[in-house]
Amino acid sequence: MRAVVTEFHWSLPSNTGLDRLTAAASTPIGLNILGGVGTWEREIMLERQREGIAKAKAERKYKGRKPTVAVQAEQIRAMRAAGEKPAHIARRLGVARSSVYRMLESALGTSGGLPGTVAEEAIA
Repeated sequence: MRAVVTEFHWSLPSNTGLDRLTAAASTPIGLNILGGVGTWEREIMLERQREGIAKAKAERKYKGRKPTVAVQAEQIRAMRAAGEKPAHIARRLGVARSSVYRMLESALGTSGGLPGTVAEEAIA
């Protein structure tokens, strides 16, 4: 009977400079430091973003995302009342089909809305 030995060698590309770090006994500490620096950079970036948004809001330049389906709610309801299917309504108005279902559900006060469900039958 023969013994079979399998060795797995894992290494990073040598140009990253991390190959020496991963070979050391202090690998977990080094990787924790790198992770901490990444987290710190992300927090600073988000803080700057919040400051920029606050400044733009103060100058009335930041208005947020424009509502798409809410503006077209009456048109969606009228098209559905005329017998158009939600998929056709979505295609014609350039919105997602799920947004059409959501708008129709909010008009009826139902939940769910997947095809074939009670909410879909109520919409039909």
